[in-house]
Amino acid sequence: MIFLRKRVLSVGKRELVSKSDVKLLLMLPVYAAVAWTVPETLWVKFVSGLASLRRRKEPDAAAAGVVTSGLLDHAPGSPQGVVDELERNRLLSYLQYLRDYRIGGWRMTATIEGDEAIRKARSDGKGVILWVAHFVFNGLPLKKSLHEAGYQVSHLSRPEHGFSSTRFGVRVLNPIRSRIEDRYLKQRILIKRGAEQVALRKAHQLLKQGEIVSITAGHWEGREVANMPVGRAHLPVSTGAPGLAYVTGSVLLPVFIRMQDDGSFAVVIGKSIDVSQCGDRVTAVRMGVEEMSAALLPHIRTAPGQWRGWKYLKAPAMPETAS
Repeated sequence: MIFLRKRVLSVGKRELVSKSDVKLLLMLPVYAAVAWTVPETLWVKFVSGLASLRRRKEPDAAAAGVVTSGLLDHAPGSPQGVVDELERNRLLSYLQYLRDYRIGGWRMTATIEGDEAIRKARSDGKGVILWVAHFVFNGLPLKKSLHEAGYQVSHLSRPEHGFSSTRFGVRVLNPIRSRIEDRYLKQRILIKRGAEQVALRKAHQLLKQGEIVSITAGHWEGREVANMPVGRAHLPVSTGAPGLAYVTGSVLLPVFIRMQDDGSFAVVIGKSIDVSQCGDRVTAVRMGVEEMSAALLPHIRTAPGQWRGWKYLKAPAMPETAS
């Protein structure tokens, strides 16, 4: 059963700076030097060595999430092994962003499966919502892949997207990523706490005009959250994507991206989640979350070390405790 709950998001003042901000600031010249001068074939060796130095002695929330979900109970390797791979991929994504600042940029190859659904929706005059699963490479590689395929995408985002949620991070660090991504977007629609309706109105307007809007499947923003089943666990997910699809009549498409063994990227656009036939918004949202869950699980099992949702997984709450 999918439970929906309302919440109040804090609009308090952000922390000025954090220890992780300082660590990243000190490491950025190193990352940039590697990204600009080291052949990409050697990047994995670099990030593997760096990730091993950063490994925690105790299992973290992500490793606990792997265990709680039960999805990998019979898979080779340990939960901590999944987390270690996730850290390597996260560091690898940093190098991709920084390489794109160099003359000639970062070059990648990608295949897109299922984008005929986008073309059909556009030919029918319908808006398209790309509901993007939270994999490591859903930032630059996905946006670049869609751009190079000729799609103009407006992305619903937040100031904290990037590296940090502090005032220093939002002003100085996060633009390092967003400036690169913006090269491949039609526009970025920022969600500001306390004024979320402004961003939603903009997204609503674009969708009614038959445009493409992408939304990451996460719970960082939004006044309503659903519990998406992930194995034995639940993942909190904001309900904005299926809600917008219902009220605008847009086509809702789940999107997944993974890096393959040869370094190329596979973008998979799943089967359309048709919420238009639902009798009310709540039913539409619940159906949307259920179908996104079903579409997500095979991709998690295929690339567990690329999915960033592990640390957010929780054991399911009993119905009487959910609101």
